[in-house]
Amino acid sequence: MSEHNARELITRFLESSGIPLEHSVEAEREAADWLEAPGIDDPALADLLHVPFVTVDNDTSRDLDQALHVSSESTGWRIQYALADAAYYIRPGSALWQKALERGASLYAPDRALAMLPLALSEDLVSLNPGVTRRAFVIDMAVGTDGTITRSFFARARVRSRLQLTYAGVQRVVDGEAELEEARAPNPESMAADFDEHSAVLDSLGHLKSVGLALEGAQRRRGVTPFDRTESEIRVQGDPPVFDIEPRERLGSERWNEQLSLACNMQGAALLVALESDDPSLEPVFRVHDAPGTSRLHDLENSLLALNEHLSLQGDWRRDRKAEPSIAAWFSALPKGAPRLKRAIQRQILRTQNASSYEGSAGRHHALAADSYARFSSPMREIVGIHTHLVAVDALGLQSSEAARSVELRDAVIQAAEDSKARQKTLDRAILFEVIADLFEGDLAATDTPWRAGTLLGIDKHKLHIGLDRMALDIKIYRDDLEAVTGASWMFDSVTATSDDEVLDSFVLGDGVRIQALHFDAERRRFVFKLKTLGNRPNLGEKRRKRNRNTRKRAHK
Repeated sequence: MSEHNARELITRFLESSGIPLEHSVEAEREAADWLEAPGIDDPALADLLHVPFVTVDNDTSRDLDQALHVSSESTGWRIQYALADAAYYIRPGSALWQKALERGASLYAPDRALAMLPLALSEDLVSLNPGVTRRAFVIDMAVGTDGTITRSFFARARVRSRLQLTYAGVQRVVDGEAELEEARAPNPESMAADFDEHSAVLDSLGHLKSVGLALEGAQRRRGVTPFDRTESEIRVQGDPPVFDIEPRERLGSERWNEQLSLACNMQGAALLVALESDDPSLEPVFRVHDAPGTSRLHDLENSLLALNEHLSLQGDWRRDRKAEPSIAAWFSALPKGAPRLKRAIQRQILRTQNASSYEGSAGRHHALAADSYARFSSPMREIVGIHTHLVAVDALGLQSSEAARSVELRDAVIQAAEDSKARQKTLDRAILFEVIADLFEGDLAATDTPWRAGTLLGIDKHKLHIGLDRMALDIKIYRDDLEAVTGASWMFDSVTATSDDEVLDSFVLGDGVRIQALHFDAERRRFVFKLKTLGNRPNLGEKRRKRNRNTRKRAHK
């Protein structure tokens, strides 16, 4: 497939991304100037140095833009969520602003990241590193026991994180399997030198779980579909370096922290809407996610009904569009006893969704069932986050900024944000192709080519989508390849794949399947596979088998 090793391939992909691998001399010079005058002693800052904030992130993260503290109140919890104050340092008209606008966002690969800001800022002055005083934009929220946010307050403040914690470490601590020090990130600077607030931090982490679960409950009641997420971690390892993929469990600590971030962004958006109603000259940016159209929902429900009819599903598996209040409620009630089928149904629901977009006007975020949504929570990693902060602090009278009322700057930020999303997607696809190539080249090189288990997640007119077990990998099997391998004609519809040869397996959405790599088609740049069922489909009676045979015959006349 390629003569380059994994690191060389990533470098080549990054070089072709359209953004420089190094920051400009002008941007680095401005960053150095800020190090000399960081604005930490600004008398306008609220003093929150007494709050024992901690960061919770991935093991290797160095750009720490969120810190949290959760405490209990008589009516629920208080969340203090500190965000790195990048907007103080990255101002329109500066080289730092212009270069951040060119990049749009940090770009992430398995072995490195191209930070949007120079490392002197993103990993030092602006990053909420433990043991050092930093500027922050703090969102202070009161959450009721039912997960409803009853109050929010916004302020610029002086903060100091105590610990840099990891998701895995926090999970072990909350589960009672590790001491707090064992939850630290694997670097020497992950703990404040004078840290002596163990009990306060432990209490905060316990409350993090409680408030996270409460916010999840409120999300479900709003009608958010609780999708199961299969994740994998792509790594680069070995000599020569090769891609490796490993299943990854999504931890409760990640979900709880995500809920705080989502709450922050929804409350921030509500603030912007209120501020804009008082001052229509403001030009904020919102993240909008339109609901799927009527025709898409109609197609989805027809597919689900056809699947139900084909498999003779009973009880909660039946989807009755007249009886069920929403697809989210129905999906939540599906039994856990058929995970493959549930995963396939989830894929069908996801395929009906529209893509989200950045807009200059507030709009509903369908996936989160939120009236409005804005990106407050990634101010060092996204230009749209910096712009969002600039609009907020200007409207609140904390810092004047031309970005707050410039349509041209707003539109430039939106374009940069959309371009960066497309750039990351292109990079992810290129790397994923190489991961799949390494995986199946290894299979083809084995003495006995292995069979890999997966689930039939989707059926298009010309291809099948197979999700490999315990991996977030989508393998495509094309109809013309399947016909060449089996010597039979095949018909695909939205829920079934059948051949004109009764001896061959037929396939139904949600089937467990096995695939075996046969060879790589260099001309079409894709692997060709054998395909078999795992035989785990619910038993069909003789009447059903007869109908399947008749359907097969009619389809291939």
